[in-house]
Amino acid sequence: EPRPAAPFPGMPRIDFSSISVPGTSNQQQTRPSRPSPPDSTTSPQGLDNPAMLREMLLSNPHELSLLKERNPPLAEALLSGDLAKFSKVLLEQQQERARREQERIRLFSADPFDLDAQAKIEEDIRQQNIEENMTIADRKS
Repeated sequence: EPRPAAPFPGMPRIDFSSISVPGTSNQQQTRPSRPSPPDSTTSPQGLDNPAMLREMLLSNPHELSLLKERNPPLAEALLSGDLAKFSKVLLEQQQERARREQERIRLFSADPFDLDAQAKIEEDIRQQNIEENMTIADRKS
């Protein structure tokens, strides 16, 4: 049987099979499901290209205002007009995010009775909840 034509030619296909739906029987019970760290092969188009990201942000006033609110150092570098400065700040933040992700992975694989690891995991979950609430609030406004 031939495969149906893609509804949006040129758009990448996204595999949703690894996403667990809350309330289904195949949901993991041991710990919360977390997305894997992004790598260069799965990053959304443009996020690994500072010039393209810069143009996307400058052309979208809503995203620019969110950037100013949530990431003032990157917004300042963006508005400076200096692509090298923007690229440097962006790279530093991406590296820091990757370092935090590696630390989070290390904590999740640590001894479950390690109180320090549990406290850091609790803080990580609390921070993620705050970020999710901010995203939800932005969508409603």
